[in-house]
Amino acid sequence: MADPTLPADPDDPACFQLFDALGPLGYKTIADFGYSLPALDCLPQLLDAIPGDVWESLEAPTPAISPATGRLRRLLERCHQCIASHKPVPAPPSSASDSAPPAPPQPALNTWAEHAPPRLSNTAVQSMRDTFAANYPGEILDQDSMPSLRLLSIIHQWFRPPDGAIKWVPWQLRLSQRQYQEILEARTHRMLRTEAQLVSAALLDETPEIPISSMHLTPAWLARTQAVFRNAIALCGGAHLATLKTFDKKIFDYATQNLPAETGLRAVNLHELLHADRKLWHEIASLHSQGWTLDDAMHELSNVRSDMHALLQPRARPPKAPQQPGKGGRDPTRPGKGPGKGRDPKGPRQPTKSKQGAKRARCQPRQPRRSPPNKAAKSSACAIQ
Repeated sequence: MADPTLPADPDDPACFQLFDALGPLGYKTIADFGYSLPALDCLPQLLDAIPGDVWESLEAPTPAISPATGRLRRLLERCHQCIASHKPVPAPPSSASDSAPPAPPQPALNTWAEHAPPRLSNTAVQSMRDTFAANYPGEILDQDSMPSLRLLSIIHQWFRPPDGAIKWVPWQLRLSQRQYQEILEARTHRMLRTEAQLVSAALLDETPEIPISSMHLTPAWLARTQAVFRNAIALCGGAHLATLKTFDKKIFDYATQNLPAETGLRAVNLHELLHADRKLWHEIASLHSQGWTLDDAMHELSNVRSDMHALLQPRARPPKAPQQPGKGGRDPTRPGKGPGKGRDPKGPRQPTKSKQGAKRARCQPRQPRRSPPNKAAKSSACAIQ
């Protein structure tokens, strides 16, 4: 009548210990007992099925309130808990494959394996801000320099012990808290007119982002975006803020350099900058996966190796397009014949002298011809007088 110890596997008959009276009723395992009696309300039916001599041997004249029935209720409740929390135990490897390392799980075909990172709580974000303020007292986190919650959750996923890995973050997602809030507010004010728009808004969770078409490579925009991204890494404790600033300063100098027109060179454009940033972060992720810290990996690429200079070096300026020929096939660079004889391009036509000495203007406009007077109207006027 002792309380049985439940094994880890509810289908293990070797560890199953119940009353001797339950064996003839067909209960062989814990799973049989738990699934046959899905609730405590079914226990009276089981008590009626137990023979009366069993209760007499237990000295229980009233089975419903006997100590044995109480232990049976406890056992049934523990069986339900064991079944609910049960996880299948993997089969032990065979002797032939004992020494072989386990094969990595193969990703399923036609499946989307990347998921959004878990959303950070307000308590976790506030703790990050307090640690940041203690480590860097001179840095101010306002609405324009504080990264958005989505960006902070992505960076925080980099440094999680089980599955943490550095991945390149698109520049469309590098938003500040103010930009993130403005996009959300603009989306809530947008009117949905069709049924398809209502269904897509209810089913699809569109991530707030800035399209590349609205980005312009200017020193102010680049400095603001870099500040938001490095603050996100520093808030998550990935690297020291001084290392991040040195890395961003190198990229800023390469991307915003002014080259004279005589050299025939230009700085990188927006798409070339995004491509270079992706290459650099892929190399940083490779070093980090080999055991490098993020500070050492960024210092390696910004001060030791020449990858940054090779990716952001000046490009050749495209030559100017040749001028198209003018009207009638005339060369547009060749000067014309001038204003002509007797013409002043800055004033009216100049009068010329004729052979008799009278002055008259050349090329006078043609005067409109006057109509002859009406003789009938003139004679009628005289008759009236």
